[in-house]
Amino acid sequence: LVACFQLGGSVFTFDVVVLHLKARTDEQSEFRRRTAIERLDVWLEDRSLVEPEIAVVGDYNDRLEDRPPRNVFGPFLDTARYRFLPADLIGEQISFVPFPGLIDHFLVTDDLETAYGTGVQTRVIPLDELTEGYLEHVSDHRPVVSVFEGPAR
Repeated sequence: LVACFQLGGSVFTFDVVVLHLKARTDEQSEFRRRTAIERLDVWLEDRSLVEPEIAVVGDYNDRLEDRPPRNVFGPFLDTARYRFLPADLIGEQISFVPFPGLIDHFLVTDDLETAYGTGVQTRVIPLDELTEGYLEHVSDHRPVVSVFEGPAR
C-alpha cells in the first residue's frame, strides 16, 4: 500500500506494510515469526532502494522486551535502520486485551523517522473500555495509533 499525504501544501509519500504474524507461544510459532521478520527485513532493504520511507504496522504477536533467544525481532532491533514508535509504550501498555503486554506495533524505517518524525505521538487506544461490546463484536486488540505532526525537513 502506498500512501500519499498532504500537510501544509507539501506532499509526503511513504509505503505502509500491514502485517499479521503467526500467533501462539509455542516454539514453532515463534520460529515462524522470526523467519517472517527476517524475510521482511530483506524485502524492506530491497524496497528502500525505491521508497526508503516505510512503516510496518500490525499484529506482530510478540513482545519487544523479550530477551534472547526468545526475542524474534532480530533485524528490526537495529536502531540505525528501524524504530518502534515509541519505545516508552513497551511494557507499559496492553494492545491484546487477554494478554499482558504490547504485541501490536508501529515500526518505521530510519528514513521515515528522519523525514517525518517531528512531533510523532503513538498510543494505544483502550476502545474496549470506551465502546460497549467492543471485545465481543469488534476485536480483542486495541488500536495502536501514530500521529505525525509535521515534516522534519
